[in-house]
Amino acid sequence: MEETRQYPADDDTWDGRTERPPPIDAIRLDDPSYTRKWLTALREQVDQGLNAAEDATRPVQERVLSRHEARRRIEKATETIYNLLDAAERGLP
Repeated sequence: MEETRQYPADDDTWDGRTERPPPIDAIRLDDPSYTRKWLTALREQVDQGLNAAEDATRPVQERVLSRHEARRRIEKATETIYNLLDAAERGLP
């Protein structure tokens, strides 16, 4: 039985039950240049999610992002990270 992963939406309408489709292209892990680009994209998404999470845990007077914006950025980064990892998995032999 195949595992179904849940993906958060880009907006506040995601209810946790809607499955999001993975990206179409598999990562070409045999191409070092392509793999570097993939790693850069993954790193950028991890950084964005962690930066938003770090901002959300600051004292209220030190926050830059609203709670809504921090949550939106974290959910978007999470969705993109899952999509990048799924694409890499599909690229495995």
